[in-house]
Amino acid sequence: MAFYRTVAALPDHPAVIVPCYDAVYEAESGNSHILLQDLSESHEVAVERDKQITLVDNLPAARHLEQAIDALARMHAYWWQHPQLGAGSAPIAWGCVDEGNFVAEIARRGRALDQLLSQESEWFPPHLRVMYENILRQMMPVWQKYMRTRVAERANLTLTHGDAYLANFLCPKAGQAGNAYIIDWQSPEAYRGSTDLVNMCATFWTCEQRAEGERELNVLRQYHSALQTYGVSGYSWEELVTDYQLSIAEWLWIPVQDRFDGSGKAYWWPKMQCLAHAYEDWRVADLLG
Repeated sequence: MAFYRTVAALPDHPAVIVPCYDAVYEAESGNSHILLQDLSESHEVAVERDKQITLVDNLPAARHLEQAIDALARMHAYWWQHPQLGAGSAPIAWGCVDEGNFVAEIARRGRALDQLLSQESEWFPPHLRVMYENILRQMMPVWQKYMRTRVAERANLTLTHGDAYLANFLCPKAGQAGNAYIIDWQSPEAYRGSTDLVNMCATFWTCEQRAEGERELNVLRQYHSALQTYGVSGYSWEELVTDYQLSIAEWLWIPVQDRFDGSGKAYWWPKMQCLAHAYEDWRVADLLG
């Protein structure tokens, strides 16, 4: 709600958000509504949600993937080190504001992991247990090395979607012109743009899907090139790769938390496997130490 109002007040904002005609929230009752432009005649989702989680028929058309990457890069470039980051509709990612918050975040993830390991111990792969325990141990040193100063200075941070699966991108149908739109803005926050890329690529794509035709690498290449085209400077390819590695390690906690919050194994386990393979392929353990 507040996000759409924020965007409406920014006349130069890129046209990657579905035009909003009305957004109202009533504090007393908790009722709200958002009225968005109907794009059903001209646009379609890049990947339907039910297909997205199958790990089989879940790849978008090539043109839709390119359109989605461009929309994400345009959005990120506009908000790159934006003066509104850290306030209002663009808060710093929860748990990463300062060291005290991050200690609480480590504890939260530890509780979710403890429950998983205690209740799924009969079948849960030992190598994944070792991986998670190592990531947990390294969380504070990694935050201190890579994120503490960066968060304080808002350096190379942007407004992230937080749920940037391809099911949340509306792309022009065949024969239709125009941009892709990003929908479902429930949890925007100021953080590394690479977290949205991990959502898009590593969370529901298998090793084979990421590697085929260098699909994942090409996503990162197009994204980095588009950032530069849309005005971002001082952010190298090497920095993007490091951010992508960090975001894989961080996003590995999402399926753990999904399970803790009650999601079924059919949802969180495939997601965990995809992310764990990406962790190995990108040699994230070498970065963490």
